[in-house]
Amino acid sequence: MTDNGPVFDKTFEGEDFSAKGLPGREYDNCTFIRCSFARANLSGTDFFECDFLHCDLSMTKTVNTGFRDVKFKDCKLLGIPFDRCNDILLAFRFENCSLDFSSFHQLKLKAIRFKDCKLEGVDLTMCDLSDSVFENCDLTGTVFENTILENADFRTAFNFSIDPEINRLRKAKFSLQGASGLLGKYGLVLE
Repeated sequence: MTDNGPVFDKTFEGEDFSAKGLPGREYDNCTFIRCSFARANLSGTDFFECDFLHCDLSMTKTVNTGFRDVKFKDCKLLGIPFDRCNDILLAFRFENCSLDFSSFHQLKLKAIRFKDCKLEGVDLTMCDLSDSVFENCDLTGTVFENTILENADFRTAFNFSIDPEINRLRKAKFSLQGASGLLGKYGLVLE
């Protein structure tokens, strides 16, 4: 990866950054469309107000990567260690993305929005997800332990298992259909 300084207001389309890396270290208001970053090293790179559309960022390295007001839409983000990112001003949202086996361990992500996403086996341990929304999201095997979920909205989420005894759920919203995801550890049968 070469350091050519900041890149502003640029659109990258159909590029493969998997092996060659990105040409800069800071991206402001850029759009990436149908680009591949699979297994790329994004460590130390900053993204400000960028959009990733139809991109593959699976297994990217993200040590000290900055994501500030970044939107991912229709992206594949498998196995990304978001917990290694620079957490200063960390803010992103996800729509129609697959985030399977990614980690957000111990991050403060208040009011983060996941819409129509698949989060299978995602680590949300010790996160602050207050006021977050999981709209129509598949949370199969997602780990919630010592997670702050106050005022979070799970009304349309499904396949989750959240232990109310080890997570903070004050004023979190759940549908009646989703109630079984809160009672799984008790072995109850709800019909």
